[in-house]
Amino acid sequence: EVGTTRSRLQIAAIVAVSILALVGVVGYFAIPAAARWGIETVGSREIGRTVRVESISANPYALRVTVKGLTVEGLPGEPAPLLTVQQATVNASISSVLRFAPVIDAVKIDGLTANVARLEAQRFNFDDIVERLRAKPKKDDDKPAGFAVGNIEIAGSLVNFDDRVTGRKHALSDIAIGISFISNLPVDVEVKVLPAFSAKLNGSPIAVAGETQPFHQTLESSINVKLDALDIATYLAYSPVRLN
Repeated sequence: EVGTTRSRLQIAAIVAVSILALVGVVGYFAIPAAARWGIETVGSREIGRTVRVESISANPYALRVTVKGLTVEGLPGEPAPLLTVQQATVNASISSVLRFAPVIDAVKIDGLTANVARLEAQRFNFDDIVERLRAKPKKDDDKPAGFAVGNIEIAGSLVNFDDRVTGRKHALSDIAIGISFISNLPVDVEVKVLPAFSAKLNGSPIAVAGETQPFHQTLESSINVKLDALDIATYLAYSPVRLN
């Protein structure tokens, strides 16, 4: 009987290993294919711009997906794309399955470049995307989709702003952003990233650092802001809403 039990355990172990191997193989090929379809096909349809990716890889065991070479095309005739991302890595949480909602442990974006242009006083080169999303019909019983995203990092990024109304160009360079937690679900995600923002606006350094307690009842937070040689009045005209 001991031999029979040992044989059953061996068979169970072989079956478990085989299932894990099958999940790994299927996930390795299926997840990138599904992600590419979602980004390129669904994404292009939703925003009305062509969206492309160079490559997508997945590690099913670590629940990690890496996207390289993401591009969102600009308006017809524009020389530069609206948005490019060198690499984005998303680490999902197994609790996504239990909650039937996306729970992301970490997101890291490297080398994001956005090329924004002001075409008229209150019209920008991304207005068609905003209007398209706003025009989508909404049902009366629509509820916000549940989600939780923790440890968001953006590094080595750049925003080029071409003000064609005044003929001036601006650059927000060396962008680094840290966001601890964004969620509308009561979930626990280990927070490793402190809230922070730093960049150079036309060469003038900007730094914002903070601390937060995302699981404290009061959500207590503090922020320190440091500006050096920043001409704030110059940029008020670019607000998408009228200011007093």
